[in-house]
Amino acid sequence: MGLDLQLLPLSGESYPYNDTTLHIPRNDALFTRIKTVTSYYISKYFACWPLETNRMTFEDAYGDSLMFIFAKELKKENIGGPVGAYVNALTDEAKIVLYWH
Repeated sequence: MGLDLQLLPLSGESYPYNDTTLHIPRNDALFTRIKTVTSYYISKYFACWPLETNRMTFEDAYGDSLMFIFAKELKKENIGGPVGAYVNALTDEAKIVLYWH
């Protein structure tokens, strides 16, 4: 069993939520780099609905608290493809929740 990642870009100001789920194809080198980026715990006011669970959650599939990074950090990783294009279109300060599963 390997590690997979979904990106949950947040929208909204007062009560951020994700309306998009981006699946990153398994890439150990990329995942290792993403894990070194400074990340922040999500607030209880963030609404995260990973595609895999189809329910609101504050934890990943391993029971760890969800964390987010800023889009500017993820842009540095040159993800490529449609996911990379989506991330590059976000503002640098956009918050992206990392959902590991």
